[in-house]
Amino acid sequence: MHRIVTIGRKRAAACLLGLLFIAAVGYWLRWQSKPAVPAETIRLAVESCLAEVTAKFAPDPRTTVFQIAYELQGGTLEVTGEVMTEEQNQALTEALRSVPGVRRVNNRAVTLPLLPESDKTAGIVVATVTNLYREPDPSGDIVTQAVLGEVLSLLEKDKGLFLVQQENGYLGWILAGDLQAVTAADKEEYQRRINRIVVSSLAPLYQSPDVNSPVILNAVAPSYLAAGTAQADWLPVTLPDGRQVWVLSKHTQETVYPFRPSGRGTTVGGDGRGIAAQAAGFLGVPYFWGGTSPLGIDCSGFTQMIYRLAGVLLPRDADQQYAVGVEVAKATLQPGDLVFFGSAQAGGAAVKPNHVGIYIGDGKFIHASTVNGKVKTGNLSNADPECNPGTNSIYLGARRIVGSSGQ
Repeated sequence: MHRIVTIGRKRAAACLLGLLFIAAVGYWLRWQSKPAVPAETIRLAVESCLAEVTAKFAPDPRTTVFQIAYELQGGTLEVTGEVMTEEQNQALTEALRSVPGVRRVNNRAVTLPLLPESDKTAGIVVATVTNLYREPDPSGDIVTQAVLGEVLSLLEKDKGLFLVQQENGYLGWILAGDLQAVTAADKEEYQRRINRIVVSSLAPLYQSPDVNSPVILNAVAPSYLAAGTAQADWLPVTLPDGRQVWVLSKHTQETVYPFRPSGRGTTVGGDGRGIAAQAAGFLGVPYFWGGTSPLGIDCSGFTQMIYRLAGVLLPRDADQQYAVGVEVAKATLQPGDLVFFGSAQAGGAAVKPNHVGIYIGDGKFIHASTVNGKVKTGNLSNADPECNPGTNSIYLGARRIVGSSGQ
């Protein structure tokens, strides 16, 4: 009897497997019989899908990596590229799977960082000033700069350059020789020791506490320093690569690190008059597109540098700075407020901020000027060429970052 029951169970299982096989074949046949979506229709839908995902998860290429390529092979999408977060990658896969006509998504996009030494995910600048390039090519466009002691996140290495992200979120490629690659633990240890910031246009770092000793390196505002106990007029400094140097304390001031971030709709404590006074100390500094130091500086690099000296971290570009702080009316401007300008556009399109300065009172502001090629004082009246609608530059508004948010 036991043998008969066992045989019966085996036959029942075989029948069930057969039915499942028949059902699977039927489903496959019905799937195959569906009308095919034209390849061009799929391609257009994929492009639209990528645009939507980019707009939601990577709207600003200055602060995030989202470089995607794909090949359509029948109903299969082969996806490659680089993204910054797993969230971006997952959202990309889910969105592409919903595209009509796409039957399979093979997403091979890499999530950064992608580094030769996977444990060294940070870099500390060891040069006086170093350029950040748009592409891994030192002969290409400069997008911004970093100064001595600045801490960067390493994302990728290519052709002797690192793709890095600054503390303000900005991305660029930097020469590998201009930074010290470190582990996360070493980065945190160095950040704990940052206690001074350079406030001068030039601060020589000497081999010993003697102006006649060799200069090991020059520092400029707003370089970060890890300094020891003062000895008379001198401070001992440990550079990011471990070298010991000396700096005259008059070229530096105490700072609290990390800097206070600027936020949308909020201000941080402090007095804007100090910011206005510090800005006046850099009148005459030459203009340089992408520059962030007294060796050469652009308009938003200038405002960012001055605010960094006050311990406040601003975004990099004028339009990004326009999005933080508290809006203030022109009639209630206070020293230290940021004032913004933009170019008139045809067809009544919205004006995008492309210039910024620091208000100093009495209707005047200080800014890095392309007209005169240097940091200079401007006037908010239409008499100033850079505030005159006739030259396609118009006053847009102001933001208060430091001080009371009251209007």
